[in-house]
Amino acid sequence: MNRKILEAINEYEDQTEKKCYFVEYLDSPTTILDDKIGGQPYLPIGEEYPKDQEGNPMALLLQVNLGNLELANYPKGILEVFITTNMDAIFGNMTLPDYCYTFRFYQEGLDYQTEFPNLNIADFIYTKPLKLAFNKGLTFRPYNLDDSFANNLLLDLLESKFNVKLDYPASVRTAIGVDFYEIIDKINEAYVPKSNIGGYPFFINDIDVDYHEGNECVFYLNNSTRLGFNIGADGGSFYLLVSKEDLKLGNFSNAILNIIY
Repeated sequence: MNRKILEAINEYEDQTEKKCYFVEYLDSPTTILDDKIGGQPYLPIGEEYPKDQEGNPMALLLQVNLGNLELANYPKGILEVFITTNMDAIFGNMTLPDYCYTFRFYQEGLDYQTEFPNLNIADFIYTKPLKLAFNKGLTFRPYNLDDSFANNLLLDLLESKFNVKLDYPASVRTAIGVDFYEIIDKINEAYVPKSNIGGYPFFINDIDVDYHEGNECVFYLNNSTRLGFNIGADGGSFYLLVSKEDLKLGNFSNAILNIIY
């Protein structure tokens, strides 16, 4: 591929690069204070256990102590995501209704509960708790045609390299002799959609309307069929979006949990 195109791709990756933590699922026993998928939550004494709109106890989807992660503008505390065990509610919509999930955010060191409702997770999205490990890493914004930010950035970089005017992706072939989709494929071949905290979500098709520069993707969790974490029959992922201002304050009351499957 043309050297100038490769330079534009490298600059695209550099300008969208983010420090993050890649998530590893461990088939290990979990305790109340562990970072994990499933299991018993860290719930301070006096706090009510979350229930769905039908009054049934929700399941812990994710618990992570953000205080142990070195991420700029992230609050210090334990984030918990609870989700309904009603599978029809989870998979019955293109986007998750907000009554399907809720968030809790607590400071460390509080006295906590040790008795919780019994949940039937035999046919749930996970069959047992999974402990989490985190590895520091770098990632860049995966390219998507519906992502106006990514589109504009890449076109600007190509214009600068070739000294041409590119009004829209289809004009690239005429201007520089390479199909725009070839450039996209070159960008995304270097991107592996790994589970992460603080990085980017990976949208297979249309991007979420709430995914924009004012929001942060707190986590992106991929399917792990081998370990019994099945987000949809053919694989899938969960991701959480929250405004950057709310994230700084540890306010997840307006955060959005969604699913790709």
